[in-house]
Order: sequence, then structure tokens, then C-alpha cells
Amino acid sequence: MPRRPRVEMSQVQRARRRAKIAAAVRKGRTAAEAAALFGVELSTAYEACREHGLNLGRGGNAGYFAQMAARRAAMADAVRDGATVAQVARRFRVGDRTVRAACLAHGFEAPRWLAKREPSLRARAALAKRGSVAPPKRTVATSWPGSDRRRAEALRLLATTDLTYAEIGRRVGISRQRVGQVFREAAGTRG
Repeated sequence: MPRRPRVEMSQVQRARRRAKIAAAVRKGRTAAEAAALFGVELSTAYEACREHGLNLGRGGNAGYFAQMAARRAAMADAVRDGATVAQVARRFRVGDRTVRAACLAHGFEAPRWLAKREPSLRARAALAKRGSVAPPKRTVATSWPGSDRRRAEALRLLATTDLTYAEIGRRVGISRQRVGQVFREAAGTRG
């Protein structure tokens, strides 16, 4: 690779350039990108970073590895705060396995399954307050013996407890999916 022509600069100009190189790395550029951007050798970029308190590489406080460590910590915090693995994966545009690995690296295992699309306590309270429930559609799913009794019991548990669909289904003797269907029918929504 041919050498670039050397530009005569004062010490002040060089110091400013080194500060700009370190600022570029601090903002997320790699040392190689910053070196190319400012037209200096890679070793000069590394020296500028060290001079301004940036440690690059694994375990450093700046650069690619530091960004990834901070990102993994943010993923783990989001799961710890109650977001599902799928939600965190979508937010950070990574796979589920990456989120689970981040959680393990931060000392806990991400839950394997969290109830999806279960109504909030507010929705359940609104259902209980409404009192009247839309009549069930007569389909194959609601025509088995005892289905009205099971449906009524599932609705009562949905409105008065904070049990999950799976727990209600086990108590009543129907599937978790059927509990969700019963709730949507009662609330008058589809889905």
C-alpha cells in the first residue's frame, strides 16, 4: 500500500485530530474506520484512543466489544424487567438465542415460556364489571357435553382471579387455547 503524503501539522492540530479520532471511536466507529476517516495509520488511531482513556478489545471500555457488552446487559435488563424473550429479540433485532445467552451471561435463565395474549387485569375487571356475557357461538368446540358449565367456570376464574390461561385450563378441564377463545368470545373480540 503506498504511503500517504505527509501533511505538516502543528502539535495543536495533531492533538485536536487525536481527540477527534478518540471521539469517533467513542461514538461507535472501529479504530480502523477512524484511522481511514482521518487518514492516519491504525497504530496512530490506537494511540489516540489510549491517550484519551479508551481501552479497545475484549474487556475494554470502548469500541465494538464494549458496545456489545453494553447491549447484552440492556437485553438482560429488559428480560429481567418483564419483557418476553421474543419482544427483546425484536427490539434489539437479534435472535432468541442471543437474548437467552445474554441472560445467562448476566446470571439468570430467561423464562422458556411466558403466556402470550393473556388479558390484563384491567380487561378482566372490565369483563367482571360488565356482568353480562355474549352468548356462546354454537360450534363443534362448544357443543361437547358440559361445555357451558366449563365456559362459565372459565369466565368466572378469568374475571375474579389472576391465574394464567394454562392454570385456568387445568382447573376447568379445557386447553389453554380454549380459555383464550372463551375470553375473546365474552369480550366480543376476534383473534
